[in-house]
Amino acid sequence: AQAHNHLAKARSVSLQHNFPVGLNNREAMSSAKALLGKVELVACLAEFNAMAVFVIFGCGSAMGIPASAGVPAWTLMVGLVFGLTITSLAYTHGHHSGGHINCAVTLGLVLTNQCGIAQGVANFLAQMLGSMAGASVLCLIFPPELDMTGGLASNSVRSGWSTVNALTGEIMGTYLLMTVVLQTACCDRSVESRAQAALAIGFAVFIAHILLIPIDGCSINPTRSFGPALVAAFRYDAATSPFADMWVFWIGPLVGATIAAGHFRLMEWVHARTDPKAPTM
Repeated sequence: AQAHNHLAKARSVSLQHNFPVGLNNREAMSSAKALLGKVELVACLAEFNAMAVFVIFGCGSAMGIPASAGVPAWTLMVGLVFGLTITSLAYTHGHHSGGHINCAVTLGLVLTNQCGIAQGVANFLAQMLGSMAGASVLCLIFPPELDMTGGLASNSVRSGWSTVNALTGEIMGTYLLMTVVLQTACCDRSVESRAQAALAIGFAVFIAHILLIPIDGCSINPTRSFGPALVAAFRYDAATSPFADMWVFWIGPLVGATIAAGHFRLMEWVHARTDPKAPTM
């Protein structure tokens, strides 16, 4: 009887916290199905496709023209392609997945309750696979000797710049992007201009690239950085690993997105306290 009471108590706790206990496989399967039921497959497919296309055209624009031909013009061209590509993809995939196309953006949306945790994890995995797929397609487009970046446009801290310089830039660049996403595509007070959100997001990506391309090639998107680096590591026999500075392109964007999410939640909290009619998160 005592053992039965302990088991009943354990089951009660498990139901409160949504995890199975004991050896009841049926409960475990039920929990797994409930979790998977919260994931929209079409959103994952959209994120995979958008990420692959983003890498192909964004990184491809940097691979085709040598930077030595004119650094200011090259920076402008590459930044513009990245910005226009993200705008196009946000318009074409936003109604399927929200158009994250960036795991830092996905994190920010999860932190502000704009995206569920399960969907966020699924989107992240789709983005990673899409980035690798896009980088693989670039190998079919560009022979190694015609890749002007020498590494599928992988990100790295440029000579003369420190990791602190790059890390700070990545934090601020992603903060800008995440803030624009939240204020134009998520904020209830910007509903009337929602149709222009993708344009503002593209401008933010363009602006960040103009600043950061000379410093580290501009990431503000860990998934964009990972795929090309991984494929380049297998394709090229470079003296320096494309993963040498990879931590910068993960920590920087994720921190920047987190700060932007915190700022957004703070502003929403202030609005809720000063305007009784303001919606709460």
